[in-house]
Amino acid sequence: MNLSTLLIATTVLALPAAPAAMAQETQADATASAPDAFDPLKQEFDQLYRYLSSRRGVGEAERAELLALRSRLDAFANEHPADARPVVLDLQIALWLGEDERVDAAFESLVDRAPGNTAILRRWAQARVTANRWDAALEVLEAESLASNIDAMLERARVLMNLNRFADALAALAAMPTEGVDATRLASQATALRLQLETLETAWEAEAALLAAEAEKNDLPRVRLETPRGEIVLELFEDQAPYTVANFIELVESGFYDGTRFHRVIPGFMAQGGDPNTRDGASGVAGQGGPGYTIPDESSRTDKRKHFAGRLAMAKPGDPDRAGKAKPNSAGSQFYITVVPTSHLDEEYTVFGRVLEGESTARALKGDDLVTSASVLRKRDHEYKPVKLGVTPPATPTTSESAADADSSTSDSSTSESAGG
Repeated sequence: MNLSTLLIATTVLALPAAPAAMAQETQADATASAPDAFDPLKQEFDQLYRYLSSRRGVGEAERAELLALRSRLDAFANEHPADARPVVLDLQIALWLGEDERVDAAFESLVDRAPGNTAILRRWAQARVTANRWDAALEVLEAESLASNIDAMLERARVLMNLNRFADALAALAAMPTEGVDATRLASQATALRLQLETLETAWEAEAALLAAEAEKNDLPRVRLETPRGEIVLELFEDQAPYTVANFIELVESGFYDGTRFHRVIPGFMAQGGDPNTRDGASGVAGQGGPGYTIPDESSRTDKRKHFAGRLAMAKPGDPDRAGKAKPNSAGSQFYITVVPTSHLDEEYTVFGRVLEGESTARALKGDDLVTSASVLRKRDHEYKPVKLGVTPPATPTTSESAADADSSTSDSSTSESAGG
């Protein structure tokens, strides 16, 4: 495969929708080594792509087929080490399987074959962004060869925003060129992002002051979630959300969350869990479970905490009488952890904590990931008794995200019990 074809292939490949076009481009390269030997592998890849494109995920049967194809690609690569085509196809397999280390290894191989190729680097950064790997994406976007790439500069600002580094994000935007075809093409996106960042930076100044005061006092309750991906330590904002914190602590201490799963995970938005219907052997519908009561909202308080990245909040079901809105005072047990700032949720959803340790674990959560156990690490010296508003029928809590793949009960741009309990 020559470098021009490699460029086209990797440019169209690195996001889930692209493999078909990539396959056409790789097949079009008549100068590639051993085309007859590679053709059956390419055809098998095409068939798997067409099949997987009609499905929402990779099941065990599909996984077995992908691994079998990978084995044959590896054998071909060993015989033809200079041929980049098996690397490109294996990269897509790794993306399908969510294998971050293998994705990185494939991109490293492609970068070595085409040093300074900005299209490959940008796709590498996008693959890391798709996996919520903000720090890793930033490493790629700060490569010297991307320093003056305007698309990379805009993406760098977005990633910095997702790390709550709003001043740095604004500085990245300020460094972008303001004249030329590319500047005109990206002008509306840059302007919208700048306005968002200016609002977030102002709000962060107040948040940072609160965090500093809390660190000095050092007495907020903490909860540890154990998952197969690692530990997540949550610090709870008892001063601004006392009812919600009391409910959460009581549920944790009762073992309520042990064995539940993160049933709704939307990359670039949040991970939602806390539904008892997700336990193995449960008879209820996943996403519609709760503790059998609801608790009061605390999102209308003047001192409420806001939805920055790494925040813990309560999910709620949608309001049948108000399209796109959450039902007031309807949270129960379902919670969500944000992986990006989601200011549009501030009005209706109660933020009651933050990820203190294990941010990379929280960002790496996938749908159906297990909460092996939840435990209170510390709390203040008083009784924690939630205010319970009464028994309620099942509903599907959501988080309104304004995202296309949010489920029907969610007006996502938020977290409804999709941020709900």
